[in-house]
Amino acid sequence: MIRCFFGTLSPFEILVAIVAFLTAAHTLCTIIAKPKLKIFCTDSIGVVISPHEPTDRFHLGCNLINSTSKVGTLHYLECLVVDPSGQDRLFQWN
Repeated sequence: MIRCFFGTLSPFEILVAIVAFLTAAHTLCTIIAKPKLKIFCTDSIGVVISPHEPTDRFHLGCNLINSTSKVGTLHYLECLVVDPSGQDRLFQWN
């Protein structure tokens, strides 16, 4: 059955054809795949505290990891912070 499928190809030519097929499949998956950006926050957050008003700034250190071979760009980031009085504050970066 295998001899009928590959015809008169040598084992080396069959191996090269299989490797070429697998390489093409991997390349196609890489082209189709989207970047997967993961954000990991550090263990501290620096908050800028004003004496009379709620804060509108804070420093959030984080690391971005791209686990795919595709180039990725972070265009927008937002963070929802709940203060001790229970109010939600939305911080946005773009």
